[in-house]
Amino acid sequence: FSKEKTSNFSFNFLGETYLGSMNPMKISLHKDWLIAIIAPRSDFFSEILHAQHLVILFSLGVILLTAILVIFLAYHISKPITQLSKEIDKIAQLDLDSEKRVSSPIYEISEFDQAIASMRTALRSFSHYVPSEIAKQLMHSKHEISLQGEKKRISVMFTDIANFTSIAEGMPIETVNNLLAAHFDALSKIILDCGGLIDKYIGDSVMSLWGASQKTPDHAVRACRAA
Repeated sequence: FSKEKTSNFSFNFLGETYLGSMNPMKISLHKDWLIAIIAPRSDFFSEILHAQHLVILFSLGVILLTAILVIFLAYHISKPITQLSKEIDKIAQLDLDSEKRVSSPIYEISEFDQAIASMRTALRSFSHYVPSEIAKQLMHSKHEISLQGEKKRISVMFTDIANFTSIAEGMPIETVNNLLAAHFDALSKIILDCGGLIDKYIGDSVMSLWGASQKTPDHAVRACRAA
């Protein structure tokens, strides 16, 4: 240690850190004393260390509460978005029977839900005039519909029950409806099994198409097989 000036030092002893200071003190012309002051560091910084621990604990508490709040908000934001996504998937498959509405305090999500509901209603009306398979193909197509149309060679089949009017007049309406339901069920299964597309039901008739919605080289053979 220097006898000319104050010397500061620190050391560890039994797991405790100590701070020390050596200060020269002149007693006489021929004698110099060194005054040593040694004390545990905790005596000086205990309040600061305590405050530091409190700050760390408070910070961890704030981080934890923030994380919980973020998870809570994320769940309440993502849940309606997930529900809307499922509704869009249904619409993409032309499953338009759903009436599910998604409520949310977030304005943009509410607007999104309203837009989906309007689109579902419009497509439901559209599907009344266009066969569902063609509508699906149009939705998945990357090309816009042309007003000029497209020329195709396709096969069309009409079925009709002979003397249906005179037969139906002598039966109760419930019996006629049951017979028509069984008739349409049988015909629809045959048409679909042969790769046909049911365009519409007209009274007791069924109009079906082959080669209209997608390329079917053997459309005539399929239509004849169905007939």
